[in-house]
Amino acid sequence: MAATITLTSDWHKNDYYVAAIHAAILSKHPEANIVSINNNIQTYSIVQAAFILRSVYKFFAPGTIHIIGIKSDDGKNTAHSVIKYHGQYFIGNDTGIFSLLFSEPPEEIILLQSEGNYSGSSFPELTIFARVASYILEGGNISELGIRVNSVKQSSGFVPIIDNNKIIGKVIYIDSYGNAITNISKTIWDEHINGHNFALYINNMRNKIAKIHYNYSDVGQGDLVAIFNTLGLLEIAQRESNISQMLKIDTNSEIFAEIIQQEDSLFT
Repeated sequence: MAATITLTSDWHKNDYYVAAIHAAILSKHPEANIVSINNNIQTYSIVQAAFILRSVYKFFAPGTIHIIGIKSDDGKNTAHSVIKYHGQYFIGNDTGIFSLLFSEPPEEIILLQSEGNYSGSSFPELTIFARVASYILEGGNISELGIRVNSVKQSSGFVPIIDNNKIIGKVIYIDSYGNAITNISKTIWDEHINGHNFALYINNMRNKIAKIHYNYSDVGQGDLVAIFNTLGLLEIAQRESNISQMLKIDTNSEIFAEIIQQEDSLFT
């Protein structure tokens, strides 16, 4: 079976970058299967890139190599790394994105060394990451590429704030239907809100929901609905409408849920 290499980046269709990566890999490994997961990530958004890649990488076979082209040339903060996690390889700049990708410590974290000519490029995806991918395809041991380290840079992009009887979260992704996916997980919801009367506010105090449903069709056309999606994240939608346009929701828009006393509830 041909090896699979995926590409996730904030490039756009008019750029040559994607084609250059494909050509660099296929010229050495014509049998490789290159999959573009998403090359239209919001510019510099490691949270959006991590959300998309985290949502799909588990479906790829062991040995898959993931090239991440987000903030790869980050000046003095550049920490080009190759990481082995659950039998797959992730190549990118350690901007904090790896802490958003993985829920457990990786099996191996290698910081690429300049001595191996794996740094100092304005297009590292081509001159560094593609070469590392080829090295792995050829059976190379990633521990030979640099220094083994024990941790990755931490980012709080997926972590909502818990404040007494309130969860303060944010929108981390808007899908093609305009539905808003938040960083509030079902686990956190069950720990802090489930079993209580609550008000879920979207962007401002005028837009609120008081019930979690199972499907979009549980509400009437045009009504707001909150569900936990297949990723276990709270998703806010407007049935058969684009809620992001209607309520001017964007990534980083605030979403918060507050426990309310039954006698003060305006909802049934």
